[in-house]
Amino acid sequence: EGSQVSEQLIDEHKQFHKEALDQLITRMGDCNKDYFTVAIIGAQNTGKSTLLNHLFHTHFQVLKGEAGRRTTRGVILGRDHL
Repeated sequence: EGSQVSEQLIDEHKQFHKEALDQLITRMGDCNKDYFTVAIIGAQNTGKSTLLNHLFHTHFQVLKGEAGRRTTRGVILGRDHL
């Protein structure tokens, strides 16, 4: 099983974190440079985090309906080494 590499590049306050991008590039090393871009966009509480977790073996927190608060915020760039 591969190891996941990810960093939050833009936070919930719309702030870009260059150091996170630098860390990600360093940690990715010499992995294959081919990639796909995936965006998951939708209304709150529609299963976006659950879909990401199942497809890419990520560990995004899943919204609990009764809590009513957002769980995944910002822009996250990642790579799963296969």
